[in-house]
Amino acid sequence: MTPITKVVAGFLIVGSGFLLTSCTSEQPSSAPTISAPIPAVPVDVELAKACAMMSLLSTTVVNAAAANARGTLSDADTAAIINTIPDSIAAAAVISQALRDDLATLKSDTERTPPLIQGALFNPDGLPYRATFQGVIKDCEAGGEEVFAVPNYQN
Repeated sequence: MTPITKVVAGFLIVGSGFLLTSCTSEQPSSAPTISAPIPAVPVDVELAKACAMMSLLSTTVVNAAAANARGTLSDADTAAIINTIPDSIAAAAVISQALRDDLATLKSDTERTPPLIQGALFNPDGLPYRATFQGVIKDCEAGGEEVFAVPNYQN
């Protein structure tokens, strides 16, 4: 046994002995109470879910654009990914009352933002879509949530 193993074993033996000796058949006269309340942090669960969906969309777009730029994702495949975004936005709008109006605008912006890639419904980096998406990010941040993209590609 190494010295560290001996120390850990010693603590386990002493600790278990303490636990066994402190057990009695008597019941405590009253349940322990907490003297200070634990502060509750209000969380809008629906907002958190919708903002997480926006992070997923952002991550998907960033990675699809990077793969397309590298030539590892075809224009047709990139367009197919982009074309899933309006339905995802609609799903997020159903989840969060706080973001419903912004997400409805964002979804309509997918019809007003001209595409750059053939076969895509819109350009996720174009205006007005990008400006409205930035507003959604600000609304998420105001509610204590974060929208981010996680790049997952090789340079």
